[in-house]
Amino acid sequence: MDHKQEKVTVAKVIHRWNLRVVSAVTASLLVAAGICAWAVVDAQSSQQPDQTHVAAQTPEEETSSQTQQQEVVEPAETESSGEFTWTEEEIEAKTLYVTETVRLRSTPNFEDDTNTIKCLDAGTAVTVIATTDLGYYKCDETMWFGYLSMDYLTEDAPAFSWTEVPGTAVKVATDTVNKRSEPRTSAEVVGQVENGQRVNVVASAENFYKLEDGSWVYAPYFTDPVSTATSSQSSSTSSATSSSTQTSTPSYSAPVVNDGTVQGILNSAPLNPRSTGYAATDAKIQEIFNQIFTSGMSTYDKVKACYDYIIYNTSYARGAYVSSAGFGSPSEGNNDAYIAWGALSCLTLGKGSCNTYSCAFIAMMKMIGLDAAYVSGSTHASGGGYVGHNWVEVYIGGQTYVFDPQVEDNISGGGTYQRFCKTYAQVSGKYIK
Repeated sequence: MDHKQEKVTVAKVIHRWNLRVVSAVTASLLVAAGICAWAVVDAQSSQQPDQTHVAAQTPEEETSSQTQQQEVVEPAETESSGEFTWTEEEIEAKTLYVTETVRLRSTPNFEDDTNTIKCLDAGTAVTVIATTDLGYYKCDETMWFGYLSMDYLTEDAPAFSWTEVPGTAVKVATDTVNKRSEPRTSAEVVGQVENGQRVNVVASAENFYKLEDGSWVYAPYFTDPVSTATSSQSSSTSSATSSSTQTSTPSYSAPVVNDGTVQGILNSAPLNPRSTGYAATDAKIQEIFNQIFTSGMSTYDKVKACYDYIIYNTSYARGAYVSSAGFGSPSEGNNDAYIAWGALSCLTLGKGSCNTYSCAFIAMMKMIGLDAAYVSGSTHASGGGYVGHNWVEVYIGGQTYVFDPQVEDNISGGGTYQRFCKTYAQVSGKYIK
């Protein structure tokens, strides 16, 4: 074989191998393409429902299936306060009732001693809008905004009850007043007492008088009968003596005898007005007296006005004090310096805790003329047991009466008078001295 033929033969061999390689590669590519195509077809067919099943599916089932595919489950929201976290789930708003005194908290953390907003008494109605994973309800913002333990709430509205204190008295209506079946303004009207009409009181409950027929009337619309006085005039030119009767100006004078009502208790108290011993405190209290007292107010009216003023103008805040300059270094307790300092702090800042609420009320009572004292001890806690607390005692006719404006503020923000002029028997179990 010559050199030219050898080159042709080699070229033919290479050409044959190239054709085989191309054929093999082409076949491989076709196989791979077939596998991919099969996979695509299989995937598409797996996503499509079986036609027989679709045909057998009812319209209701089809709608339900579509709804389930579209439904999105909303997760509970996670809330936090510092390192403390919890989750909340909204619920349809509903009204529940407190079963016993309970703390309204700013967070659902029962181990936190600083998150208490108020203490709500049994029977208080609240509206809840969410639940938490820690056993608390969240209240809405209309009245009580915060968290309450589920253990102290119920859907059952409490029956209305009251404490009736026996005591007879004669009163006169200062306006036309409704007679009601129970001592509350929402009770059924069963009659009326006309302006100027005298009534015989047989008992009292909070701000209501009970009449002989068993009906109740709102006490602030009644006063004591007008008294008369007889004066004698003598003539220097005649031995004859003539008498003339003069009617005194109507006033709300303190009854001589305590009739057992809150009004009777306070109005019968002997008064001995005195200074707190500190000019700045006296001036502040006198400024407030000028705002809240009016001519003809009874002792009861004045005490109630002071109590209301503290509640409505003070919010709870620990450690709120004015400078102690001028008071020395007052130590807590029933002493003039601490009472005056705490009173000025509360009345000036509009903030305080149980101790300064109490100081403010005591200082005001001193300037009115009542005998009041600062008391340290414990009060019943919403979660059970007792917590440290300070309140006020007022002494009238050998009896001790409890006043607690700070707890009253916590209960409802004022207006209920559940800790206003109460004996310890009437608030049994609430205090330990």
